[in-house]
Amino acid sequence: MRIRLVVGLTWLVVVVAPSPAAADHEGSQHYSRRTASCISGDTSNLADPIGVVFAGTNAYTETHGFSHRAFDLIDQMSTPAGQGWNSVTAGPQWVGSEGACSQTEYQAATSYQDRADGYSQEARYHVRLNQNHSKDSTGRFRAVGTPHYDVHINTSSCEDAVPPDVGATSDPDSGFDLARGHLKNDWASAYGASRVGDVQNWANTRQIHQCNGWDSGSSGRVYFLLTN
Repeated sequence: MRIRLVVGLTWLVVVVAPSPAAADHEGSQHYSRRTASCISGDTSNLADPIGVVFAGTNAYTETHGFSHRAFDLIDQMSTPAGQGWNSVTAGPQWVGSEGACSQTEYQAATSYQDRADGYSQEARYHVRLNQNHSKDSTGRFRAVGTPHYDVHINTSSCEDAVPPDVGATSDPDSGFDLARGHLKNDWASAYGASRVGDVQNWANTRQIHQCNGWDSGSSGRVYFLLTN
């Protein structure tokens, strides 16, 4: 009798024990969507991989929502730090969180510039941000972001596209990888290296088809950038 009771209790512990790593980004589904449908398992409308998570216990305000703190901080990365990020308007995307599918709430980008990246068109760094609808296991609020490097195609059917390989880098980084690292470095420069927290592998490496025919993917790495 004792042996059967111990085995039963052990089985119950295994079943109910949560995974702390999974709880930190539960419901984000790891990609933004091109349409207002965030059905788990549906890959037909995937847009951009999530590459950064802004996290902090002071991220919530009644007026602006869970992720207002992240919005406020990234706006300040233009001055005095001089990273050149500003609030912009571009096409909407949607992100799934805790059973909801909500439109991205804020966008920031650098100015279009000519860059020595192997492409003749001008380019910029761009990120869309969206709040998660719950705290993580450590009590932090989170805003997920989809940083990417836009090459300005500027045709009637294709305004911007994310390159599969940015030629200015020594490593074969995609535009998703380049922008993720650039935003992380700008954040550390503006607020200190201690504000860069965990690095996680979310495995969101799917190739995303771009409007000009490129197929671009991320390495799946996600930086946690701390708002406090």
